[in-house]
Amino acid sequence: MILSVNRFIRSCSFALVAASFLISMQGSPARADEARSLNPNALSVEVLGRGFLYTVQYDRAMTEDVFAGIGIGTVGIDNLDGSDANSTAVLIPVYVGYYFMREHGTPFVTAGASVVANNSTATNHQTALGSMKFPTGQIVGSAGAGWEERTDTGFLFRVTGYAMIGGNVKPWVGATFGYAF
Repeated sequence: MILSVNRFIRSCSFALVAASFLISMQGSPARADEARSLNPNALSVEVLGRGFLYTVQYDRAMTEDVFAGIGIGTVGIDNLDGSDANSTAVLIPVYVGYYFMREHGTPFVTAGASVVANNSTATNHQTALGSMKFPTGQIVGSAGAGWEERTDTGFLFRVTGYAMIGGNVKPWVGATFGYAF
């Protein structure tokens, strides 16, 4: 099981890097300071990422350099021995980030905390993807760095590498696809 999850994560990582490269090769008619000013809000879905399986999220470019957001995501729960616990954890991530450049494509850093909404179910268990142990408290921390492309037509793509901080620390990856308005 762990070997297949690791193979899946490596395959997703390769696909995310390839997609990021292809998108960065396309020209963008607008500078990001124009795109973020004209389209500061974004609705998106992050595959893997802060919710481990997926996250539906809203974020806003607060300034040309800073963004903040909130989402909701889920992941299956396993017992600590790796057997299926037949349950799902609901995570509500809240996060902030900083853009390093005012261009259509820019590196960024992000940090946040995800509240485990059904913590009593998740405590003493681990995520089915990634095997991160849920903390005894309700908070899973995250810190990451990545690349964003935001066009003046509203297309938003991010690829992010994370350190997910729960009962243990796990490296993780996420790909965000969305619409900025």
